[in-house]
Amino acid sequence: MKKIIFVSSFFLLLIACNSDSTSSNNAVFELSTVQDSIYYSIGAKFAQSYVRSNIDINANELVKGYQESKAGTSYINERNHVNVTSALRKKYRQAQLTNSENNVSDSLSYAFGSNNYHLLHSLGVDIVHEAVLQGMVDNLEEGKGQLDDQQIRKLQAQFRNISEKAQAERNVALSKEHKKAGAAFIAEKAKEAGVKSTASGLHYKVINAGSGASPKATDKVKVHYEGRLIDGTVFDSSIQRGEPTEFFLNKVIKGWTEGLQLMKPGAKYQFYIPGDLAYGDRGKGRDIAPGATLVFDVELLEVK
Repeated sequence: MKKIIFVSSFFLLLIACNSDSTSSNNAVFELSTVQDSIYYSIGAKFAQSYVRSNIDINANELVKGYQESKAGTSYINERNHVNVTSALRKKYRQAQLTNSENNVSDSLSYAFGSNNYHLLHSLGVDIVHEAVLQGMVDNLEEGKGQLDDQQIRKLQAQFRNISEKAQAERNVALSKEHKKAGAAFIAEKAKEAGVKSTASGLHYKVINAGSGASPKATDKVKVHYEGRLIDGTVFDSSIQRGEPTEFFLNKVIKGWTEGLQLMKPGAKYQFYIPGDLAYGDRGKGRDIAPGATLVFDVELLEVK
């Protein structure tokens, strides 16, 4: 049987640690608006995933992790929450598989709460935190929630629309900021000796000219490269990995498709690629912001 430690409401969880956990205060967060229900459904989905995965959850620790992360007092932060949660989950599973004493349940519950907060916070939307917490607590046991599965699915669809719209708006604002910084960076680079440009706005410097036939957009090439942000942060490097990469030129960012067609085998170039020729207003992952200008050192090893 699953060992799940319940609380009667979100508000009871805010009582001091030395308070009587059997308090008669049974108030719950009321779902008075559609937004409340949407965020309740988010908490419900979190909790249901734990139930399906047969994970013992301490509801007190789950909410504590969420609240302390929201307050900025948790040891789990925005940058490490995924790694911490993954490590604790792995440790928990190992204990299950070996039938050993599973003493990481509380720590994992806390980490899940923290992880849930950071995942929602990263979306940049207005969150009804009380509803999320109530949804998590209510749904730690199947059939105990205030919404049925069909309602939750519909609300989840509404949440996706909200988060996608918020993401698009945030990306536009970030893109404008990074494009401005990138334009200033490229303007300074353009003043340097040897830096050339194309009609599209791609700028480049020839380090080594190479020889032979340049690739076409439909060709496959083998290259070594290192990619950096304009502040010098390296975000990807086949050079550091010690392993060249191969790809078709028409399957990569525009700046690479255009730039490598200027090169010959054996050539080494440095590219300064504005955001519109890189990953545009969407950016890529955590490292490449929307509209970011990128710097690449590229060596064309072979045209396939």
